[in-house]
Amino acid sequence: LHDTGDTSPALHFNFTRKKILPIGSITSEYFIRLKVKDEPGVLAAVSRICVGNKVSIKAVQQKDADSVANLVIITHLVQEAPLQRAVRQISALKQVLEVSSVIRAGL
Repeated sequence: LHDTGDTSPALHFNFTRKKILPIGSITSEYFIRLKVKDEPGVLAAVSRICVGNKVSIKAVQQKDADSVANLVIITHLVQEAPLQRAVRQISALKQVLEVSSVIRAGL
């Protein structure tokens, strides 16, 4: 290559201080996977907790295996704080064996 003596102009950045939001204020859809006892009333109990924390359920899927069911819940947009509060309450239910995962699903 031939050096023409030209130089690249200096890169200029305008940095402005941005406010960092608390994690609890992030809004997203969530994917929640639960391992629960396969018995009547489990979905109703989980739904009541969601309602009490203003977590709107978009979709639910349940797959049974013997006396255990894998319950997948997808939420509508919700802030992280009420979602995490609901997950803590759901995990305390005697019918819930495990909260397998909680994943932010929205972009």
